[in-house]
Amino acid sequence: MVSSSLVARNAKNSINKNYLFNIKPSSNSIPSTIKNIVYGIKEERSTPTHENIRVYNSSSKIVFPIRPTTDPKAIFSKQLTPTRASERVLLKTIAFPINPSDKNQIDGTYGAYNEKVRVFKKDSDFSVAGNEGLYQVQAFLNQKNEIIPDFEHSQYKVGDVVIPLVGNTGTWCDYKILPLHAIGYDKYKPYWRVTSEVDLTPEGTRGFGILEAATAAVNGSTALGFANLFQKNAFKHLRRHKGKENVNKTDFYCYANAGNSQVSKLFSQIVHSDYSHMGYKEYIGDHLKTISIIRERSTPEETEEFIKRIQKESKTDIVITETINQDKGKSKEFMDKFKDQNVNFVMAINSVGGSSVSGIERKLSADAKVYTYGGMSLKGVVASTTSFIFKNITYLGFWITRIFKENDSLKLKYINSLASLYDSKQISLSADDYEVIEWKVKSDSDEAILAKIQEGIKLKGKKPIVYVNHEE
Repeated sequence: MVSSSLVARNAKNSINKNYLFNIKPSSNSIPSTIKNIVYGIKEERSTPTHENIRVYNSSSKIVFPIRPTTDPKAIFSKQLTPTRASERVLLKTIAFPINPSDKNQIDGTYGAYNEKVRVFKKDSDFSVAGNEGLYQVQAFLNQKNEIIPDFEHSQYKVGDVVIPLVGNTGTWCDYKILPLHAIGYDKYKPYWRVTSEVDLTPEGTRGFGILEAATAAVNGSTALGFANLFQKNAFKHLRRHKGKENVNKTDFYCYANAGNSQVSKLFSQIVHSDYSHMGYKEYIGDHLKTISIIRERSTPEETEEFIKRIQKESKTDIVITETINQDKGKSKEFMDKFKDQNVNFVMAINSVGGSSVSGIERKLSADAKVYTYGGMSLKGVVASTTSFIFKNITYLGFWITRIFKENDSLKLKYINSLASLYDSKQISLSADDYEVIEWKVKSDSDEAILAKIQEGIKLKGKKPIVYVNHEE
């Protein structure tokens, strides 16, 4: 683990968050076995998430198939056998986050899975956990598990950084073996070389580093998707009410509950960047605003400090508490500040649900749209009859996995756009939001690895990111 003094020293000069990781020069050794964090079919709903995972050691000749399904109990019909591929690629895991969606998959409460598999008859059926991760091409191997020297490939070389192009690949592992035809650029190939170079150096000289790249496919892409919708909805309103030739003078607002979440903070930063979707921002101008909603802290003083922190990190225009959002009197006082102003509360993004959405609904303009991408309160979204009849408010779901599945090329565009925003210092992550878990490949026992991942699953308040240290 990186010492606190080294973190503090490197943080001053680093553009990205690579200083959080214990980065060392890595050798190109070939593993005899690969360690995977896997989960089985959850028979008892009361079983805690962290108790439904285990370490599974697989041969470097075993390739886990990618078989998408919506059924958490679906099982691959064939027993796995060593691959016969004459050429294989060895991917070395750099890092992977532990996302809420990963936990939901383990619990059997998500909308997408990979079919469970079995290597030996005595095994219980399992899937490798995880949907997001960052890898590096370590070597090209022959059937004997030997490195093919000076191997030439049209799209890949040793050292290239790749990410999963599709979901359900199983990212929680120290290495990954694939037949050579399984990495590539089209929809039949699940891994993609990151064309926007990822900074893997300890110095962190570019914005798009390990943490940024490892979390871009889910949180980053969700935030970018919302920024696209915000610009699109504002543009449509202007076209409908003013005509394209007029100069826009309307301020458009988007509410975001869970204002301290990574999606909300990145969303607001992207909104205030020079990023323009389909050229919409050139027409809208500097009139896109965000309102972040947070839960109160323990004391008013702590809440005030927290608000200042959120405003600084997210660049959001306004921060309000859930009390102001949900209390009808306080909510009216807040909205009175906008009287006689040319404003339109055109959109909201929701990952909380329940009374938080009801509070937001009262403050939205006619024809506004509410996008739900999570439900942290475990309470549903209940829309009022008034909002439907008199305000024509539309409630929609947003699931980045489905969006990428329907448009194969979109993920590539999103990652490149995010890389550009990180490199230009227009968006950034907060180191304080993350807890680094170091997986030491050479020294950690299976029990130690399992314990670390279980602690990450149980972690509250911070977002766990697993860094795979291949040299200790």
